[in-house]
Amino acid sequence: MTLKQYKIIKISKGKGVYRTIYAPSKAYKTKLKTFLLDLQQKVHNVDTGQIVHGFLRGRGPVSNAQKHVGYNYTLSLDLKDFFDSVTLEMVAEYLNEEEQQLCFIDGIARQGLPTSPVIANLAFLKLDEQIKNTIAEEGAYTVYTRYADDLIFSFNQREFAETLEQIIRKIVTEAGFVLNDKKRKLQSAKSGRRIITGIAVGERSIYPTRKLKRRIRAALHQQKRAEAFGLLSWSACKVPKAFYTDRDLLNKNIFEEEALDLSNDFYLSDLLSFEEYVTLVEGDFEGNAIAHEHDRSKWEKQKNAFLEQRDAFYLKEKERTKAAKKVTREKIEKSLTAAVHDVETQKATPKKGVVKPTAKPMPTFDAPDTKDEAPKELAVDFETLKEIEQERAEEFQKVKKERRHQKEVQHQKEEESIEKERSLNKIFMTSLLPIVVLILGMSYYFSKTEVEIKPAYPLFVNTTPYDARIQILNIKPKYEVGIELKPGKYDILISKKGYKSQRFWITMEHEPVVITRELKKIKKRKVY
Repeated sequence: MTLKQYKIIKISKGKGVYRTIYAPSKAYKTKLKTFLLDLQQKVHNVDTGQIVHGFLRGRGPVSNAQKHVGYNYTLSLDLKDFFDSVTLEMVAEYLNEEEQQLCFIDGIARQGLPTSPVIANLAFLKLDEQIKNTIAEEGAYTVYTRYADDLIFSFNQREFAETLEQIIRKIVTEAGFVLNDKKRKLQSAKSGRRIITGIAVGERSIYPTRKLKRRIRAALHQQKRAEAFGLLSWSACKVPKAFYTDRDLLNKNIFEEEALDLSNDFYLSDLLSFEEYVTLVEGDFEGNAIAHEHDRSKWEKQKNAFLEQRDAFYLKEKERTKAAKKVTREKIEKSLTAAVHDVETQKATPKKGVVKPTAKPMPTFDAPDTKDEAPKELAVDFETLKEIEQERAEEFQKVKKERRHQKEVQHQKEEESIEKERSLNKIFMTSLLPIVVLILGMSYYFSKTEVEIKPAYPLFVNTTPYDARIQILNIKPKYEVGIELKPGKYDILISKKGYKSQRFWITMEHEPVVITRELKKIKKRKVY
């Protein structure tokens, strides 16, 4: 069975867009985690300018925000599909053969693998240096840091922002990355404190954001101890504990055993191959070979001894940190329990004449040091918690009363509207009643009245000559033999060329009518 096993999970980001996650199996994930320490050291060894702050031990959001204190403007740019843009070719020089085989899927550092964030940092190290040098050539003093795929720049001239963005876009595009224009953000100190990686950055220092303070108050009010512990720890804005590379550990000589030959441990810090180790030692001593540098067994013995002591050191540090967190958590839970009890007691027996302070500081605590001495006592301002709880209760009652008043006003308006509608309906029905009565009366009248329909009767007009023209002048239909006409009077005209026309009225009654007329010729005068 191959070790390289994983599941592909798609998480919806909305609007038909999905984030693809490669979830490794337990064995595969465990193996990848063994590479993390060495990968972290490689980033630290190369990034001497402390540009990278994301997914790196000894650095984080706090150390990143501290770099940008005191500037007027901050430009934040985001890299699109950061992990999926990192290929094996970008970092092959930093990785050994096993890391190259296991840390990539189809040649890409897929999102979901525990090694991908650190490998992405390695892939961008050269670009970080290029960006830093290019900005320096522009002559505008600018601070540049990177937190994962967020590129953050702080400067003092507003007009430099556009030039800076063009420079960065050109560099990252040529390297195979793409900027996400939707996440571009320019902040000004004139508009308030700049927010960088979730921390408010001012003119002289860094502070927890207002949003974080509100979340802390909400967690304290809702008695969410675990959430309150994490938020209070975050609000302290503490810089992460320093991370020691192999070189740092050897130089500081912090190990308890003295089995290592410290004269040559400088080269062991890079964990080079034996051949590279011999070459470097000979170069350091100007070609003069030293016997044990050519003894591979001694070199391997020193290397293995160093790795064992290093693992023991980090395990000890991990246990010490875990114990310190446990003590702090117990103290904060105990303090929160006492604070809640005091608030409940105050609700049961409210005190009169309590003067509220004008300022309400956020409850804070002092984080314990990671040294061997006992952690400091947790300092929570319980009086402030009580007053916050009382103020929230009063505000809730006020809002409740206001909502009740609004409902009453709305109910009254609805009743008035219904009453007005009833009055209008009553007036309408009153005015409509005579019309309804009239319509009913007319319907009754026409239903009882017989309507006499007059029949039509034929009309025949015989003329001499027979082809004379016959017209009925007071109706539209043309005369034809036997035309049917309703009873009434009709204007008849009989005419023909060369004859004297006749015009007369006839009366049609309830019988057919036959008329005979003879036209007289017009006498022509002789002209001599």
